[in-house]
Amino acid sequence: MVQVNWSLEAQEDVFNIFQYWSQFTIEYARNLMEEMFSLTDLLELTPSMGAIETSFKNPKHEYRFLVIQKRYKVVYMYENNVCDILIVWDCRRNPQLLKTRIRKNN
Repeated sequence: MVQVNWSLEAQEDVFNIFQYWSQFTIEYARNLMEEMFSLTDLLELTPSMGAIETSFKNPKHEYRFLVIQKRYKVVYMYENNVCDILIVWDCRRNPQLLKTRIRKNN
């Protein structure tokens, strides 16, 4: 089984997403979190299930992502039986900012 780690930045992203949606409806916020954690829990068994992130390449790392409700991207790396979740990204934002955040994590 693979170890899944959440970076501090990814944890903050999840918290901020939950806070945002809970202003409007706590039920949706909870459902979103449940879907996100259910999907990321599957990484323990199938860490390569996410699509390869091709918008930025790094010779040292292969980045993958999972899509949550067509709105959020959970970006992670899988190496040496460890899956590191780096960020949770709102896909409606500028993709250049995503590249900046990923570079900051490595």
